[in-house]
Amino acid sequence: PTDDPTGMVEILDNGDVGFTQTGFSSMNNQYSANAFNGDVHHLRLGSGVATWTFADLEPGDYHVATTWQGKYDNRYNAVDAPFTLLDGTGSVLATTTINQNMAPSEFEDAGLRWDTVATVSLSQGTLVVKLTEASDPNLYSVADAVRIERIASDPAPPADPPADPPVTDPVDPPTDPPYEPPVEEVTYGFGLLEPGGPD
Repeated sequence: PTDDPTGMVEILDNGDVGFTQTGFSSMNNQYSANAFNGDVHHLRLGSGVATWTFADLEPGDYHVATTWQGKYDNRYNAVDAPFTLLDGTGSVLATTTINQNMAPSEFEDAGLRWDTVATVSLSQGTLVVKLTEASDPNLYSVADAVRIERIASDPAPPADPPADPPVTDPVDPPTDPPYEPPVEEVTYGFGLLEPGGPD
């Protein structure tokens, strides 16, 4: 792993190690010529699951996308192909449906067009993508390639600043002069003294 894996792209095709399926059939003919590596697995009139397992990933946020090609310009593909994204512990990270009745069109990479499945946050190193049968058994769920890209995580919002202490009015200094107790006048009375002083 690199110090900064943001922007890392990995594509897992339906013929690669890491892809497994039950119930799907392989199609490798003129109808799949424009698919990734020229072939797909597809499913109708039954149940099954196609699984792409991405291992040894750095924890972080991943944009997950898929591409597909079906018979007669996707005319018989499902409008609600159900995808489930899980981590390595089996915890579900996202569920969604993809309209495979139309060609993917969101962005281009590796010479093909892709549509977003979901963006998920991964806390450990395995991401599993599963595709199962659609609600209409007469329409195909198509398993071709899945593309993941490590994207920058949204920065955490800044912490709230500490609350300011409550503002109190300063104590006004006294305006009256300091209190001084009144001076009591004491009068001492003395009688008249005879000349020569007392006997």
